[in-house]
Amino acid sequence: MPGCVSYVIAEDLADENAVWVTEVWDTEAAQKASLVMPAVKDGIGKARTIISTFSRVATTAPVTNSITPSNKP
Repeated sequence: MPGCVSYVIAEDLADENAVWVTEVWDTEAAQKASLVMPAVKDGIGKARTIISTFSRVATTAPVTNSITPSNKP
């Protein structure tokens, strides 16, 4: 997806009923643009029931980038 650096869905090892979704985008505009893509809209529609129960949302700003062109895998 254009602008998406990382998208991870992970189980919460302390809470069997919880998952963590972590998205990393080049820009906030790229993330917002993704929401109008047909595949993304379809996925959100299918997951709406689960998404509506999410209790925490955090927007963060990186303080460092551990993957640079010189150490990219």
